[in-house]
Amino acid sequence: MPRFSDEFRRLFSYEQEAHQRTLASLSAAESSHRNHPDLRKAIDLAAHIVTCRMMWLSRMTDLVSLPATLFPEGTPLAEVVEMFERMHAIWSRYLDDLADAELERRFEYTTYTGERYADAVHNVLTQLFSHSSYHRGQIALLLRRIGAEPALTDFVFWTRRRVDGS
Repeated sequence: MPRFSDEFRRLFSYEQEAHQRTLASLSAAESSHRNHPDLRKAIDLAAHIVTCRMMWLSRMTDLVSLPATLFPEGTPLAEVVEMFERMHAIWSRYLDDLADAELERRFEYTTYTGERYADAVHNVLTQLFSHSSYHRGQIALLLRRIGAEPALTDFVFWTRRRVDGS
């Protein structure tokens, strides 16, 4: 039976690929819809996904500092791609060392509005995967609205295998 930490690593592998596909779809859309406000919103949402992941890592560890904002605006797509690459590298290191016991660890943090909370690592990891999926869906909707093709990022498309072997 797989350990829970292994499952979070597996989900992160899926998420990395989903992010890469999403960034590729944004890049393809940028070539023909560069100045469209919905494309700008989609890129800003991608930057938000990265920023949130880094925020939570800063709250749970000392690996990164707290981002200045959760909702960066106007970041060029090339920079967002670099942000994802850095985030994936740092999160990969964190998850490589993640043990099941760490998943139960509770930690305290302060929100951007100054409120204090505590939560368990496993809850935050679960939140992050659903949060990314939610915003990738918004990005897909924005891309469709401007006539661009969004990436297929559903989890089942990543896990399923054809029965006939192809």
